[in-house]
Amino acid sequence: MRSLLIICCFLPLLLSAQKVLQLEKSGKVKTQKFYIGDEITYQLAGDDTWYTAAIVDINPEEGYLLMNGRLVRLMQIVALRSYKSRGWSKAVGRQLLNFGVGWIGFGIADRLIFDDTRQASWSLILVPASTAFALSWIIPKAFQHRTLKLGKRKRLRLLDLSPLPLGGL
Repeated sequence: MRSLLIICCFLPLLLSAQKVLQLEKSGKVKTQKFYIGDEITYQLAGDDTWYTAAIVDINPEEGYLLMNGRLVRLMQIVALRSYKSRGWSKAVGRQLLNFGVGWIGFGIADRLIFDDTRQASWSLILVPASTAFALSWIIPKAFQHRTLKLGKRKRLRLLDLSPLPLGGL
């Protein structure tokens, strides 16, 4: 029992530090965390170019991020871009594709079953179906990424969550 207590006391000294880049939104408890090794896409102040790089090191005391040989100050980052898939756009795209296939199927069945006076015209079949096919491709492409502008409501914070040394309190 005593050896277990000694191991528990010295275990924090053996742990490595956990450094985190945290995206906070005002009024929200939930945050998004980026760890060392994560890849982020960001935009710097006064620059229209988007950079994509992996986080190599985080220095919370100085306020710097080291990303693939480039030192970036946290205050220079004005926007982040997220490529996390948006479920609703993919679902809408799939539903529009299903609608287009169904519309063509029912239109062809209509042309085969009914006589010439009651048949739907080809334009009545193909125009809605082709519109649905086009939108099923356009909607997921248009909403594939999300840009988060940093400012009043969103901010980045560098955190060092390493355990304190034994005499630190």
